[in-house]
Amino acid sequence: MFCSFSKYNRLANAFVSTMIHKIRYFETKTLSQGVYLQDVVNEFLSEKGENIIAVMPVMGDSLLVHYKE
Repeated sequence: MFCSFSKYNRLANAFVSTMIHKIRYFETKTLSQGVYLQDVVNEFLSEKGENIIAVMPVMGDSLLVHYKE
């Protein structure tokens, strides 16, 4: 008798290993006085580690951080 569960196991393994691309928006206008955008973004980057994809400036006072989870 032939068992076809192996194709479903491969599909399940592929699904589990898939990561979701997310984007986090940082803006200086939302920060308290004395808190710097660079410090907030650096803290976020250290939390996410190697899951960071890109950091992109938007206008003069905001950043987008692309990452995966």
